[in-house]
Amino acid sequence: MRVLVVGGGLMGSAVAYELSRLHIEALVFDRHDGGRATSAGAGILSGETSGVSDTPYHELSRLAYAYYAELADALGADSIAYGVSGLALVALAGDEERFQETRQALRGRSAAVSDMEPDELRRQFPALGAVTGALFDARAARVDGRFLETRLRAAAVAQGARFERREVLALDAGDAGVTGVYTSAGPVAADAVVVAAGAWSTRLLEAVGSTVPVVPHRGQIVHVEHPPAQGPVWPILEGFRGHYVLPWPDGHVVAGATRESGSGYAPWFTAEGQAEVLAELFRVAPGLRPAVIREWRVGLRPASADGRPLIGAMRNVPGLYVLTGHGPGGLLLGPYSARLVAAEISGSALASDLAPFRPDRPYQPDPANAGI
Repeated sequence: MRVLVVGGGLMGSAVAYELSRLHIEALVFDRHDGGRATSAGAGILSGETSGVSDTPYHELSRLAYAYYAELADALGADSIAYGVSGLALVALAGDEERFQETRQALRGRSAAVSDMEPDELRRQFPALGAVTGALFDARAARVDGRFLETRLRAAAVAQGARFERREVLALDAGDAGVTGVYTSAGPVAADAVVVAAGAWSTRLLEAVGSTVPVVPHRGQIVHVEHPPAQGPVWPILEGFRGHYVLPWPDGHVVAGATRESGSGYAPWFTAEGQAEVLAELFRVAPGLRPAVIREWRVGLRPASADGRPLIGAMRNVPGLYVLTGHGPGGLLLGPYSARLVAAEISGSALASDLAPFRPDRPYQPDPANAGI
């Protein structure tokens, strides 16, 4: 069996890895667009605090988090910079209402998240601001997205997968479904095709009559340097305005991120976006004001209309599978989502119910994604 994968970023590399593990031939075509979503991913892994208001998303997040332990063991935790560091959801002035709503929702869904006194959190994270409340997930972890993508690709190749720099112009589809693709170097036949081209997936899918509502959301993040923490690594911080602060053992901190709808396919930095990221960083962790800026990164996240990823078969187009739309949750959900797609292609039993994430599902727009 031969499966063509369109897109060689994190999703494409992950599905190639999973397919080759099942001894299925995987051929990945990638044109190497700038602005891949992984470039703007901090690498926060918290299955307990993700998708609190959406039960299917929350359950998928928990299973995706659990899969990381297996993946880190297979790839080498050090090689993907994977490690448990804990995560605190922090409320500052003006965040109290959302904090209490989240606290109440988590009480009914997770025994792993507990209240933490602000003074105790400040002891663990000395740069912290005037926090009024905190919830702590001690099991939350971090991963370096770029390292992970590279290792997944290398592991897939070692198992027989192939990656080629080639543009896919269209899907080869007829009454029998999708039987291959047309590329810049000619047609290529296959038994199945997986479209995992991130925010660029929509064009290919629309050509076969699909109206997949996925558009790019630009995300800007900053890496700053600070003296390495003495003792344990500082925990991850997440606020209630869509931003985070992620410390790493080597003394640098990642902060972000903007969520810019209407950005189009423009992976560039803006003064407004950079100001937003730094303002929220200093609001949550004013002790990092003296930090030295190491690097800015930007990526285009594939955002779906209802906030849920698109995973699995297009049931009205035989042979066509989709893996995109993960928005800001790509690094957490991606490897496990790829495993589900590979399992479906192989005919294996699925470990999760894909009905809420089917690419041909009816969509109810999520107000959080208004304007896309």
